[in-house]
Amino acid sequence: MNQHKFTFTALLLALIPLANVALASDQLTVDPTYSPKTSGVPFAELSAEDAAMKHLELLPTSAKAVSEAGQISGVENLMKPGLGHVKITPVASNSSATPALLVDFGKELAGRLQIWGTAGVELVVTTGESAEECVHEEPALDNSGPFKLTLTGTNPVSTPYSAFRYARISFPSNVPLEITRIVCDHKYYPVQYWGSFDCSDPLLKRIWYTGAYTAHLCMQEEIWDAPKRDRGLWIGDLQITGQTINKVFADRYLMEYSLAKVRAEAQKGRALNELPDHDVNSITGYSASWFCTMADFHRHVGDRKFLTSQHEAIISLLKYLQTQFDANSLYNNPYKCWPYCDWSPGFVLDNPLTIATTNFYIIQGVHEAVYLLRELGDTANAEKYTSWADQLTSAARTKFFTPANEAYGDRLQMNIMAILSGVATSAQCKGIYSHILKPGSPAWTVKPDPTRHDDDPITPYYGYFMLQTMGELNQNQDALNYIRLNWGDMLRRGATTFWEKFSPTWPEDMKWALDQTNYMSLCHGWASGPTTYLTEYVLGVRSTSPGYATVDIAPQLCDLKWAEGNVPTPNGLIFVRVERNNNKLQCLVKLPKNIIATIHLSGKTLKADHSGTFRLSES
Repeated sequence: MNQHKFTFTALLLALIPLANVALASDQLTVDPTYSPKTSGVPFAELSAEDAAMKHLELLPTSAKAVSEAGQISGVENLMKPGLGHVKITPVASNSSATPALLVDFGKELAGRLQIWGTAGVELVVTTGESAEECVHEEPALDNSGPFKLTLTGTNPVSTPYSAFRYARISFPSNVPLEITRIVCDHKYYPVQYWGSFDCSDPLLKRIWYTGAYTAHLCMQEEIWDAPKRDRGLWIGDLQITGQTINKVFADRYLMEYSLAKVRAEAQKGRALNELPDHDVNSITGYSASWFCTMADFHRHVGDRKFLTSQHEAIISLLKYLQTQFDANSLYNNPYKCWPYCDWSPGFVLDNPLTIATTNFYIIQGVHEAVYLLRELGDTANAEKYTSWADQLTSAARTKFFTPANEAYGDRLQMNIMAILSGVATSAQCKGIYSHILKPGSPAWTVKPDPTRHDDDPITPYYGYFMLQTMGELNQNQDALNYIRLNWGDMLRRGATTFWEKFSPTWPEDMKWALDQTNYMSLCHGWASGPTTYLTEYVLGVRSTSPGYATVDIAPQLCDLKWAEGNVPTPNGLIFVRVERNNNKLQCLVKLPKNIIATIHLSGKTLKADHSGTFRLSES
C-alpha cells in the first residue's frame, strides 16, 4: 500500500471482479459523485451535503438455478453488463414446485436488490447475508423478506434497503417470463481508505481490510451496529466501530453526528445540563462507553469545537452515573436497566457478573470523562471526578478481587474490564493473565446458559477488549494467534464481513449458526477490532495528545518478518515500516508536519520533532 490513500471504489473493485461491475472502471475511478469535497487531508471537515450517501450499481458474481421446477436458460448473462435475458419456462401447471434462482454478489453489500423483467409477472424475493439465510425463517425487522414484487417491464422493482450477499428469486406465477437485469443498488458512505496495513502474513492483511470494510458498511445515515441487524445506533458497537473508522477513514462528520445524537437521545428532550432521562441506549455500561468513544475520537481529531459542544452532556451524564452507586461506592443498578455486557452466559441478564463488569466499565468511563474535562480546561470538575474514580476503584478492588485465583472472579469479561479500568493493580495483572486470560485457560470454556442459546466464552465484541488487554500486557504474540484463530476462521468459512457472534468451536453448518440464535448479524461493526489492534500494536502507532500532536510509535512484530502501513492524522499520514533483517529489527517512519513522535524499538528510543523520514535499528 505504501503511502497511497485507498478509495472505497478501489477496495470494492479489488474484492469484486471488475467484469461484474456495471460501470466501466474508468468511470468508477473518476466519478465525481463518489468522493467528498475535502481539503485533501484526513479528518477534513465535511458538510452534510458532502457526506450524503452515494450509490453504485453492482452485478452478481454468480447465479444458479436452485429448483428443477422449470427450464432456466441464460443465467450466465446476469453477470454481463447490459441486458441479462434470462428465460424461465415453468413445468406443467399441476406441479407444486416453483422455479427459483440463487444470486450471489460475491461479498456482503448494503443496499437493495433491483430486478427488471416481463411486465405483470409476480416474483418472491428473499435476501440473505448467507445462502442458508435465504431459506431460513428470520425476524421480521431484518428486511430479508420474503417480498412479493410484480415486474413492470422497463422499470426495476426493488426490495427494501438492507444488507445482503445472496438473493433467492422464485417465480410462482407459473408463466413463461424473462429477466433482463438484476443489480444491487449499493448504498455507501463516501470516505477514503486513508489508513492501510500490510505484513508478511497475508491472512492478517486480509483481516485488517475485512474489519475496515465491515465498519464501512455500518456507516449509513448514522453509524449503525449493523447494516442488516438491527440497524441501530448503539454506542457499545460504535466504541469499536468508531476506533476502526478513526484508523481507516478518518471521518469527522458521521462520527460527530452519531456521538451527539446517541447522547441527546438519553436526554429525552431535556437540556444537556439537566440529568438524562436514562443511560445511553438505556444500558449503564453504554454510558461509560460514550465517554470512551468520545475520548478516543478526541485523541484522533483534537476538535475542541465539537468537544465544547458536549461539555454539559459530559457533566450531566457523570452526575447521573453517581446516582447509581450505593453507600459503599458500588454500582447497584437502582433503575433496573438492562446491565448488558456481552452475549455470553452470565453477561446478558441482571446478575453478579454483569453488575461487577459494569462497575469496572463505569470506572474506565469516568477516567476517560476526566481526560475530556481536562482537555476542556474544566479543572474543578476534573479533580472532583478524579476523586470519585479513585473512590470507586478502591471499593471495587476490595469487593471483587478473589485471592484464591489471584483474579477478579473466573470469567474473561470481568477480568478484562478490571484491567482496562485500572481496578486491577500492576501486581495483579500478571496473575490475572496467567490464570484467566491466557488462551487455553479454563475461562475459555463456559457452561451453556439453559435460558438462552449462548454458550460462547466471548464474542468478537469483547474480543477487541481482549486484544487491547493483551496489547497493554505485552502479550502480543498471543493476540496475533487469537486473531488468526477467531477472525481468520470466519474468513475460512467464507465470511466477507465479520460476524456479531462467533466461536471456532462452532460446526461448519451455517444453518446451525442461524438456528443457535434467532438474531445474529453477519456484518457487525463491533467485530472489526483487529483492524485497530494491528494498527496500534503491530505498527505500534498511538496518539498521546489530541489530533496526534504527539504520538508514540512502538512496533511489535512478534512472529512477523515485516509490517507496514499508514495511519491518518489531521496533518496527513504517518507511515511506518518495521522489518527483521539478519535477526535485527529496523524501523522506518515518515512523519507529516506538526507531529512529534517518540519511536521505540527494542529498548532504543528516537525523538522525531519535525516532518521527514526517520530510521531506528537494533544494535
